Amino acid sequence: MKKIAITVDSSCDVPVGFLEKNDISVFHINMLIGTEEYATISAEEVLKKVEETGVMPKTSALTTAIYQEEFAKLLETHDQVIHLSISSKASCSFENSSRAAETFNGRVFTIDTKSLSGGIGLLLNKIVLMRAEGLDATEIVEKATSLVDKLQLSFVVDTMDFLHKGGRCSSLQYIGAKILKIHPEIVMVDGQLKSGEKYIGKVTKCYVKYLEDLAKKYPNYDKSVCYLTFSPSDPEYVSAVKAKVEELFDFEQICLVNASATITCHCGLNTLGLLFIKE
Repeated sequence: MKKIAITVDSSCDVPVGFLEKNDISVFHINMLIGTEEYATISAEEVLKKVEETGVMPKTSALTTAIYQEEFAKLLETHDQVIHLSISSKASCSFENSSRAAETFNGRVFTIDTKSLSGGIGLLLNKIVLMRAEGLDATEIVEKATSLVDKLQLSFVVDTMDFLHKGGRCSSLQYIGAKILKIHPEIVMVDGQLKSGEKYIGKVTKCYVKYLEDLAKKYPNYDKSVCYLTFSPSDPEYVSAVKAKVEELFDFEQICLVNASATITCHCGLNTLGLLFIKE
């Protein structure tokens, strides 16, 4: 059985300890806040720095040369490498890693997850299980790629402050949302984040309506696991949403997943989403 290394970039969100337990290597997407650059930074630290400075973070993909260097190191102790990248429509990470992979004569495989955050995490979870079953990299990549378009990734934003600061909504939309207490749903569609439903009222009630809508829209789904993914949030919100998921769905495992700084810097506090694989 070939020894397979699995790698992801830092936009991948999974339960605490999952990466270490399964020997997953992480490529850290650099984050620039003002003049300071960070390879690793927590979601809480990002929110604090934005509040202190008023400067929105920027992210930068790793170069092809860095991917080549890191893949080469892994191939010293592994037969094959599988790399999962953030959506190619959100970053050039996939393009850069794919170029690097071409130099290793078929020993390195890259997957455009067309996703981010817990969506990549769900795909990673499946790949880890397939590796444990003894599948080789070619089989794993083929099966994993078939799941990419089945990822249900969406989330509800509590406040549009970060979307506005990041230029993702106009001042008029921002003011209107504050007055009407609008909490927008953001949905990943074919690798791009797009506007979904607009929920109005207290955010806790909006979370419930969001989950009810998902339950109606997707009656058939992979029941083995879901990821309840959230930026720094009120613990009571998370507990209430988890209870509602248990009521509406039949998942064998509901994993609570903290959104990384890479994701949080775009959406702010109390952003929450239910992620799973559709059938």
